[in-house]
Amino acid sequence: MTDNRAARETLVRARAILQERLVERLVDVREDFLADAAGGVFEGEINAVFDHIGSRLSQVSQMLAVLPEQQPSDNAEESSPSESVASLPAEESAPPQLAMLAGCVQSNDVDGATKLIARLFDTDMRAAGRHADFLFRRVAESTDTLPQLGQLQEAVSRQRANDALVILNSCFGCNGPELVATLTALQAAGASRQGA
Repeated sequence: MTDNRAARETLVRARAILQERLVERLVDVREDFLADAAGGVFEGEINAVFDHIGSRLSQVSQMLAVLPEQQPSDNAEESSPSESVASLPAEESAPPQLAMLAGCVQSNDVDGATKLIARLFDTDMRAAGRHADFLFRRVAESTDTLPQLGQLQEAVSRQRANDALVILNSCFGCNGPELVATLTALQAAGASRQGA
């Protein structure tokens, strides 16, 4: 792993952790936060949340933005598309569409990937198209992207939220509340499959 890649992965993971903490904190202080936004409180929860989590999240995002773009390694092993799909684990409590999504990417089926993402993420076609475009760009930039879909499948099935959040951000460009909503949709899809 190159130093740049290791730095990027560290920052992406840190950002996902901070985003998750931000969501948890906002849920905990929702009423006070809204009262502060409405002007009912001076120097209230908005500043407290920003000072505690928001400023760190902003700093991590800025550091990530200034890292140089990843360059493919000269001696990186290229895996064939069929090997990548075969390496996706068939996890029982993860949505099977994640494995199907890898097939859409490998066959360059943007429309199929968009429709799968809309179902998986429980989102509209416009947002799904944005995520599909991001995914296809990431696949073109990095050979690590397709195997990450398998890792996402495993993270969802084993309820490793932080790992799943990092992968959703890295592969699909999910951020903020959308990131948490997407993970929730994937977990629900996996739970309904397990209950079937």
